[in-house]
Amino acid sequence: MKLKYNFAIQEVTDFWAAVPVGKDARRYRGVMSLNESAKDMMEFLREDITEEQLVQKMLETYEVPEEQLRHDVAELIQKLREAEVLDE
Repeated sequence: MKLKYNFAIQEVTDFWAAVPVGKDARRYRGVMSLNESAKDMMEFLREDITEEQLVQKMLETYEVPEEQLRHDVAELIQKLREAEVLDE
């Protein structure tokens, strides 16, 4: 799976914003507010990656319990599916 659209991800005060750019701004109309870990997951999802690979990359990046991280990854993936921004 990977992101269906090209997003610019920028820090805005105390959160991150993912904004579609170029022709994708016409196809996906919305802005996503992200925390730090969701921003990193979105960056990893720019390339084709499995959920397990995403979990492993996040485990390399963050020192958190694996169970919590798996939950967070699954939750973000579900939200991205609902927003129809994942190409699977």
